[in-house]
Amino acid sequence: MATILLQIAMALVQVGAAFLGGVLVAHHVITTTQESTFVASLITHAALALPVLGALALTLWNKYAGRRKFMTALAMPKGATEDDVTAKIAIGSVTPSILTPSNTIPGVPKL
Repeated sequence: MATILLQIAMALVQVGAAFLGGVLVAHHVITTTQESTFVASLITHAALALPVLGALALTLWNKYAGRRKFMTALAMPKGATEDDVTAKIAIGSVTPSILTPSNTIPGVPKL
């Protein structure tokens, strides 16, 4: 599954690089002969950066999910288990903001 996602991402990068190369040629920033080198270089750099960006996105998601679970647990009644917290998040209930300051009791916003 990850392989197909990587192929899709690289195809999008390739199309974007080709488009950008065409725009730069149209505006006389680079010549037509420089375009193929520019596109190839951009794709190579994107291929190197894509795994790093993927890892960064996964890390940020895990930090967000952990903070959301922590704030939800603080707002739950005393004695709630980890499974209770996970179930509340899974059903899509409103959860406290992950930006709640450390000196404030987290609560669910009023709708």
